Amino acid sequence: FFGTVSPHGAERALVALRPLLGAQPRMSLNLRGLGSFPSAGQPRVLWCGVDGDVRALKACARACADALDATGFPVEHRPYRAHCTVGRSRQPWPAHARERWQQQVGDEPRTPTFTADRAILYESLMGAAGVRHIPREVLALGTSP
Repeated sequence: FFGTVSPHGAERALVALRPLLGAQPRMSLNLRGLGSFPSAGQPRVLWCGVDGDVRALKACARACADALDATGFPVEHRPYRAHCTVGRSRQPWPAHARERWQQQVGDEPRTPTFTADRAILYESLMGAAGVRHIPREVLALGTSP
């Protein structure tokens, strides 16, 4: 997640990422488990964990961050935590909603394994009905020799 980026900034990032992602291996992954950020207190982000080729996913994320940083693109320097965001809350949750989420966390849902073979750059557009995520560019993994 990068926040607000100009069209020029997005293209600069893509120039750095296209060849790098083409050289990354495709990965076998699945979603497993549930959690939240922060994990205690008032959750703001709900997520599914990632399992499978997580080491390769983390290496890919690190390589992307390093490539973007080298071009002067602002990146976060905290450790990457592989996850899939399923929801966000701007308001504190009522106690019954937090309890229900915690019950789901204990169920450890798991998806079938899938092949991660691309990265997608999305633009997020705020609207009256919430945020819409529009795919702007698809970057295939494993396409470079």
